[in-house]
Parts: sequence; C-alpha cells; structure tokens
Amino acid sequence: NAGIQLAERAGLPAALIFRDLDAAGEDPAAIRRMLDRAVFRAGQDGQVVLLARSTPRTVTTLFSWALEGRAESVALAPVSAVL
Repeated sequence: NAGIQLAERAGLPAALIFRDLDAAGEDPAAIRRMLDRAVFRAGQDGQVVLLARSTPRTVTTLFSWALEGRAESVALAPVSAVL
C-alpha cells in the first residue's frame, strides 16, 4: 500500500485496516465471522486493525463475542495502541 509506505518513510505512525466490521450494516453473524478471521490473522501477523462504528448492534456483538471466550487469545485495544 503506497499510503503506508509513504507514512513509514516519513516516520509517521500508520496501520492498514484489515476489515471494516459494519460499513454495510452487517448483521451480528457477519461481524462475528470477521472478528474470528481477524483473530486468525493476528495470530499470523502479530496484530490486526479493525474499524467499526459505535452502534448498539456492533458494540453488543463485540462484547458478546468477547465474553464467549473468542477473544481470549487477543487483546482488544484502541488503534492508538497499535500506532
């Protein structure tokens, strides 16, 4: 990605967004699948950045996914922790 390369050359923090969880109004099942894929990719790459909106449906899905133990192998953190 040219944007990431330019930022890195300039010494600026940057990260690629792996998935946008709810851009098209995805249902909870689709969001859960993307979260599971992100965990798999994080295991391969060390970190993954996801984008989501703070809608009630997305936040509820994220919390229930995390409480079910699916997030036990990753740390949920704001993007600033990656940057």
